[in-house]
Amino acid sequence: MSRYLVEKTKTTGQGWQSSNRYFENCGERSLGQFLSVSFLVAYYILPQYFGIRLPGFDLTAQRMLITILCLFLLSKESRKKMFWEGVRSCRLWLFMAGYLGICFYTAVLRFHIGTFLYPFIELLGAFLVIYVLREYLGSDGFLVLFRRMLLFLCVLGLVEAVMRKTPFAYLETIRGLYTGGMVRSGSYRIMGPANHSLAYGLILISGLPLLCIDEEKHCFTLFRHLPLLLLVVVNVFLTGSRSTLAVMGLELLLLTVLAPGEQRKKLLFTIVPAGLLILLLAFLFPNSPPGHYILLQLSTVVDEMFGTSYAIRYGVDSTSLANSASYRDALLDIFTVDWLNPWLGQGSGYHFSWYIPGGATIHSIDNFYVANYIRYGYPGLVVYGLLILQAVGEMVRCGIQKKDRTMLSLALAVCGYFLNLWWMDTLQTIKYAYLPIALFQVISREKWENMSDLQHKAVHRYIR
Repeated sequence: MSRYLVEKTKTTGQGWQSSNRYFENCGERSLGQFLSVSFLVAYYILPQYFGIRLPGFDLTAQRMLITILCLFLLSKESRKKMFWEGVRSCRLWLFMAGYLGICFYTAVLRFHIGTFLYPFIELLGAFLVIYVLREYLGSDGFLVLFRRMLLFLCVLGLVEAVMRKTPFAYLETIRGLYTGGMVRSGSYRIMGPANHSLAYGLILISGLPLLCIDEEKHCFTLFRHLPLLLLVVVNVFLTGSRSTLAVMGLELLLLTVLAPGEQRKKLLFTIVPAGLLILLLAFLFPNSPPGHYILLQLSTVVDEMFGTSYAIRYGVDSTSLANSASYRDALLDIFTVDWLNPWLGQGSGYHFSWYIPGGATIHSIDNFYVANYIRYGYPGLVVYGLLILQAVGEMVRCGIQKKDRTMLSLALAVCGYFLNLWWMDTLQTIKYAYLPIALFQVISREKWENMSDLQHKAVHRYIR
């Protein structure tokens, strides 16, 4: 009898301990999910000027959440293992390590810690995205959250166009980054949570192709989220960025080519006629505010592509257009000057002033590839280029081999972003290009690597 009571007590004790572990794990997982969502919201929505200014380093909201999430990771061995597994399984780590190595020796030789720290934090953020998606949200959960965040930004973009001031300006706690509203040719240019209208354009075109991924059916679709897609198109117009508008047009064209035949037919018989009708109304009523704005934006793109001057009819200064073209031609001469060391960059703390023949002085570099050459020389430019090419190459190869259009839409998001960088620098938006790269790492594992593991285990069971 006493033996029975002892055994029963042991069993009850084990059950109590198991229940404790169960509730502990549930609470731990809920905390992980909460931190994951908070991190992604800070990562995608909150502006860089929201945070705490520290001597030599701004502790932005994004960096705060990165720090908190890293502490959460380090507090348990299993979480550390999961994070490092995500790092090791990423095929891009060799180029990333090489690029960070170049950033490190440049930082040491140029006495500027930010030269290494800034790219390191951005890449760390990308790996944290991979971790939270794999461990807590999954690609499906992320895509739902992503659309809500993008919808939030686009609605606030419309509000900003009416207010002529970004609502995110009320979050400015780090002075000097927010430069105020931007107006060109009498039209206000929305900027969202970014520091510049061009930067907000980069956010939009990196997110647009992701709207064609249907997480419920795990397939590519043009019309699953059509209202939000149209909101993105309107926001791109309101940025007033010629290059962003042109890249968006190219993305939409390629997404249409990728779409299945029945979706293309639907596009031809619905969206295209609606777009042509809007364009016709703009031509019929060119003096109305909407008509004037549409024609202004489209004519600036046409002028940029074909060297015409239609935009002058809608109030664009011809001198500024000519200066812009001359400036971009002169930028490429930076690769031939003698006073820049092509093998050791100036670091990210450089102060640039370059006098060019003709009496002009260049103070800013509106070309990411030229700017990266100045920061890290040819080694940094080449290694980083190989990193992005490998990332896009994996997506394209996977999309073709697996006949999966969603992989190609992710590749298009990355390509659209880096194509637009020919006309601007990253403007603190490089994390938005890393987002589809991180999403690819997660989706490819969910779809195929796990499937291969299951098939491998099934074969072993059969053999035994």
